[in-house]
Amino acid sequence: MPVSKLLKTMSQRNWLIIALTKDSILRHAAENQHRISRLAILPDHVHFTVGVGYGQSACEIVLSYMNQVAAAHGGLTFWMDSHYVGTIGPYDMVLGRGWG
Repeated sequence: MPVSKLLKTMSQRNWLIIALTKDSILRHAAENQHRISRLAILPDHVHFTVGVGYGQSACEIVLSYMNQVAAAHGGLTFWMDSHYVGTIGPYDMVLGRGWG
């Protein structure tokens, strides 16, 4: 197979993976009444800002998204089983002051 055709095939496959990942994240957000304001899908991880209620822990929320993406790709996992969670807004300010 010529290199140009191989690169085109790889590029199409990458776009398909990105589109499927994006769709699964947005669908999961809608099903769980989460609000996503930013979403960036990178080759080895995902960044997104999500608004959620107080009923679940951050770990539960992250794992639910990781499982949703894996299920959308036939059970394949693309990323390590790790995450970073930060907070934005008044809740962050309360934690920063040592309250709560």
